[in-house]
Amino acid sequence: MGKRQAISHTGALAGADEVFDALCKRLGLIRVPTLEDLTETTLAFMPGRFPRGSRAAIVVNSGGMKGLICDHCDELNTNLAQLSDKTKEAVRPLIPPELVVENPLECGVAGFGDEQNFINIVKFHAEDDGVDLLAIHGELPRGEKRDPQLFRNLAAATNKPVLAFARSTYSCTEESRAFQEEAGLPFLQAIKPTLRALAALGLYGERKRFGVPKLPEMTGNEADLEGERLNSLLQNQGIGLPKQALVGTAADAAAKGKEIGFPVALKLVAPEVVHKTESGAVVLGLKSAEEVETHGKQLLTKTSGKAQLLIQEMVQGTEVLIGARTDPQYGPFLMVGLGGIFVEVLKDVAIRLLPVDEKEARTMLRELRGYKVLEGVRGQRPRDIDALVRAMVGLSDIFAAHRNHLSDFEINPIMVRAQGGGVAAVDVRLVRK
Repeated sequence: MGKRQAISHTGALAGADEVFDALCKRLGLIRVPTLEDLTETTLAFMPGRFPRGSRAAIVVNSGGMKGLICDHCDELNTNLAQLSDKTKEAVRPLIPPELVVENPLECGVAGFGDEQNFINIVKFHAEDDGVDLLAIHGELPRGEKRDPQLFRNLAAATNKPVLAFARSTYSCTEESRAFQEEAGLPFLQAIKPTLRALAALGLYGERKRFGVPKLPEMTGNEADLEGERLNSLLQNQGIGLPKQALVGTAADAAAKGKEIGFPVALKLVAPEVVHKTESGAVVLGLKSAEEVETHGKQLLTKTSGKAQLLIQEMVQGTEVLIGARTDPQYGPFLMVGLGGIFVEVLKDVAIRLLPVDEKEARTMLRELRGYKVLEGVRGQRPRDIDALVRAMVGLSDIFAAHRNHLSDFEINPIMVRAQGGGVAAVDVRLVRK
């Protein structure tokens, strides 16, 4: 494959701003969207307590507040902790029987007006090994007299970050600030800034604990990027392929179609054909050898240069785009997004700097607004997310090792079959440096 000038989906969808976000996530840097977020996030970091991870427990008094939090947790990809059975059993007698013990937790009347009981509930959450940090319902006093001792006891009972927060913003007095100092906890304002501050603490804590992974050496063999050697490299890295054959004539394509089994897809492969669909270089759903031969002859007339025909089985599954390229400022990165309208119109993608491991790949997928499609919707079976994760890690490894040879490596689409069925890279495109 020769050098190509066309911009890939990976490049078109990953501007400098998006790649900078990926850099922040890799280094544990905190990027805030508003001045209010800057204030609340700074306040959350001031105690100097950093968690081991991002698993958050949230405890509030109000059912309405819990509902708002749940809405925003989905929007902001909050990593809610799974409470242990021990924690659930300890909390159960402390809240009204009609309330469910879950995360976020609503305490109801057990929290309103009974700070001691509320703090006891929070302490049980703090003792849970599956909880890394906590956010609890709490406002600073404005005029009324309150004793900060209970909050001070809570802060002393755990080394995990604990953020008190209110549903919305309010004005603080000197008395409010003095209370916060004595309580030993930061009191944040508004739900969304609080959830973003939780995520920021979690991200920073993880990066502080595990460090920043280094790029591997560029040890890839350029000869592995051609023909059957490329196919073997892809499959060895967890990137499955459909049944397919690369041939030189329409008659050979028809013969291979019989071997693969109809229906099949037929594609023109030529140096000047970058995006096959936009170039009219793809024909889908061919049901006979005669159809394959007819369309094969037509495709070969679209180019005067050296061309071949790729014949493939028709793979059923969910379309996903995965791609890697090198940003001139920030270095090589991986991008993933669901295919079709999610990429083309909604630009629903996630980006990380290389290398990407399995945990990072799963986090990327969960960031996609269309992730629920992979989990299974409208009666469809869940997709093989594990296989997709392996393919993402595989592409990361391949590109990192060959980044001195490649400027762009895109699989669009990679079809994700039903759970257990694996993935198939339907269209693989390399751009050499």
